[in-house]
Amino acid sequence: MIHHTINQMADELEVAESTVFRFCQRVGFKGYQALKIALAAEMVTPVADIHEKI
Repeated sequence: MIHHTINQMADELEVAESTVFRFCQRVGFKGYQALKIALAAEMVTPVADIHEKI
């Protein structure tokens, strides 16, 4: 999903772009882009604190 545009996602789901956008808002995001950013952030492995052992 994070690599798809809203148009591509709507086509894949066989719904209108507005449906995808409304879904994003319904689950608490400002829009499709905000949902993509949140999903991408969840996929990133946090970097260990380099000062942790000092």
